Amino acid sequence: MLNFVWLAGWSYTPDIFQPTIQNLDNTLGPQNHIPIDFSHCVDPDSLSSTLIKKLESLPGKTVIIGWSLGAMVIQKVLESKPQIAELIFLISTSPSFVQSPKYPDGIPIKTLNSLRKLVETNTGQTIVSFRSSLYTSDDQNRFLFQKGQESKIPPQQALLAGLDFLAGYTIHPETSSAVVSPIYLMHGELDRICHPNAASKLCDVYRNAKLEILKGIGHDILFLSPPFLSKKIIDAMSELKIL
Repeated sequence: MLNFVWLAGWSYTPDIFQPTIQNLDNTLGPQNHIPIDFSHCVDPDSLSSTLIKKLESLPGKTVIIGWSLGAMVIQKVLESKPQIAELIFLISTSPSFVQSPKYPDGIPIKTLNSLRKLVETNTGQTIVSFRSSLYTSDDQNRFLFQKGQESKIPPQQALLAGLDFLAGYTIHPETSSAVVSPIYLMHGELDRICHPNAASKLCDVYRNAKLEILKGIGHDILFLSPPFLSKKIIDAMSELKIL
């Protein structure tokens, strides 16, 4: 039995992975699934410490899957714990979230600050609108979830902690280059949150990384049918002979 650790993106809880988890178990048999829930977090540091605490208690082989914010939390933890898993699956991520001279493909800090103010004034409507903006197509048949309603909304304090994490998030290439775990990067070519150019730069940082750019897909990779993501995970595990 393998450990599968799941980390969702900002404004989501790990129940969004449930269809993929179910499909994995249908294919591999029951596995040990550990959802990382940031709903209790009150500051940016608590996101990383939540993941570290869970990982330190896991025996056996571990596969970590993170999407967006969840992937970035994994990347920060990797700087201090470069050998935490047999496979690390990073979906829709980047080396830095906020735009800077070194990482020009990031989000302008003004955009992030505006989102923070909206969360403080009208949390529910802001999150529904934000989630709906992630979709790249109006074709509902492609997606698992109704727009804006994909999982329960975390508490406001946790949402603000996540935004504070993103505001300060950037990896240190020198430290991150020590990561030896295999890293599979999956990114949509139409991603407007984390630009594909930023994802490609991670292949120059991690010594054992592989990047797949998905045509016609944006930041909404996680919303596609369960066999889509579960097959990608299983294929990567088979290639590395983890199964």
